[in-house]
Amino acid sequence: MKNPIEHLNKTFDNQIRLGIMSFLMVNDELSFVELKEQLDVSDGNLATHLKKLDESNYIKTKKDLRKINHLQLMPYQQKVEKHLQNTSRH
Repeated sequence: MKNPIEHLNKTFDNQIRLGIMSFLMVNDELSFVELKEQLDVSDGNLATHLKKLDESNYIKTKKDLRKINHLQLMPYQQKVEKHLQNTSRH
């Protein structure tokens, strides 16, 4: 039997990173706190995964005047959606 996720981009080989991308695909923007509450993870754990996605140019982070991080998908959203569609076909 074929592994259905063998072609999955390594950036998305983690449940938390998949959760981050899922929430950002249905929300234009989320704060760090909102995302942390939705995923029920620690600050450090979420920060680590956000850094990986940011370095891979899948998300963009910005701080407001209150130094709250806000997260958005980069224009790569179509690339992500296409990748997930292709993965589901294998």
